[in-house]
Amino acid sequence: METTRKTPYLRNTWYVAALTTEVGADGLFTRRLLDTSVLIYRRQDGTAVAMQDRCPHRFVPLSMGKRDGDDVVCAYHGLKFDCTGQCKHNPHGTGHIPQAARVRTFPLVERYGFLWIWMGDAAADLTLLPDFSPLTDGDPRGVGYTYMYRQANYELITDNVMDLSHIDHLHGEIITTRGQLSPQVPRLRETATTVSARWEWKQTPAMMIFANFLPEPPRRATSSTSPTPRRPTSSSRWARRRATAHSICSTASASTTCTPARRKRKGRATTSSPPGATTTSRTPTTTR
Repeated sequence: METTRKTPYLRNTWYVAALTTEVGADGLFTRRLLDTSVLIYRRQDGTAVAMQDRCPHRFVPLSMGKRDGDDVVCAYHGLKFDCTGQCKHNPHGTGHIPQAARVRTFPLVERYGFLWIWMGDAAADLTLLPDFSPLTDGDPRGVGYTYMYRQANYELITDNVMDLSHIDHLHGEIITTRGQLSPQVPRLRETATTVSARWEWKQTPAMMIFANFLPEPPRRATSSTSPTPRRPTSSSRWARRRATAHSICSTASASTTCTPARRKRKGRATTSSPPGATTTSRTPTTTR
């Protein structure tokens, strides 16, 4: 008798299983996806793998066990499974490994800062992986990643983030574009398998909801140079001093006029300014 499993989810497609930063080099990471508990971990070469988080023996979560190199050892009876899901060690009796001692695994791809999982029965199709390359093509300080779990039907979340026209009217100061978004008509792109909407605007500083997840921008100094010509001199002493002693100084709070290093004369500190000296000022700015 043949039965068909009913599911409310599209399975033959790619889903984000985790942020790449959530799965470290050691340990076992677990998350429930499409009503299935999934175990994710990294092999010793850094490659991430995914399998069902359930031992086929007594259905104990494998995430409760431990790592042994690239293998996972069940905490209940010590059965060891490799990263393909195959049991490779039975510590009991004769050590016989039943044919059914195998865990289901899932194709996993690491791209754009995410770990993508394919949980369908059909062969994984990389051509169906969504293109989020703008996330990694730009400045790494311009992208922030986070995971937000919401106790709501996933279809409501999809409706919410596909239509951003509510942003300037619903969330107050935590999520607002200061009126930039409402007049926009988003660009829609539809293919045989996808529908995408693109909203684009510029905003400084970032929205409050995103600001805590963006890396802190570095402090950068802008420089202006004002040459001050003076009577030329044939003395090579000044040329040597300019080549070896002149230094540009800057502080984070004020502009500084830089001159060659001080020299001592008759026990007193004096400042020398050679002919043709250049005055440089730097005003620090912060770019977000």
